[in-house]
Amino acid sequence: MNTWWSYLQKKPSERAKCCNMIKIALDCHHLNACKARYEYGISDRCVYCNGGRETIEHVLFECRSNTETRENYWKKFEDECSIGLKNSLKVMSNVDKTNLLISGLGNTFTQEWIALYEKIVEFVHNLYIERVKLNASNINNE
Repeated sequence: MNTWWSYLQKKPSERAKCCNMIKIALDCHHLNACKARYEYGISDRCVYCNGGRETIEHVLFECRSNTETRENYWKKFEDECSIGLKNSLKVMSNVDKTNLLISGLGNTFTQEWIALYEKIVEFVHNLYIERVKLNASNINNE
């Protein structure tokens, strides 16, 4: 069973956040890189920093438009991490970090890591929702 389904069984109040984690894990989300595959005329580019494709790793680790939110939630996540995990994360590529987080640290739920899962969900969900809201407000302003 996916880590996020197991986490949801322990934390049913986190349903909406877990649904977003699962959408992201399935690569079925509301970012331009995904929408461009299914909607004609949609660019996969990030319109906020012109820095590349608007993928989940771009939103989580690269886009300059959400640096403050990223730093805030990443610090909370790192505060829960062991020294070994922190050191491993420092040398990982953004794609590898994203895959590790989205997989729930490897797709095997570990009860002792529930506080860590909570911080992963908080980090990913808040950055993702901030971007989705920003995209929606841009569409409404056009």
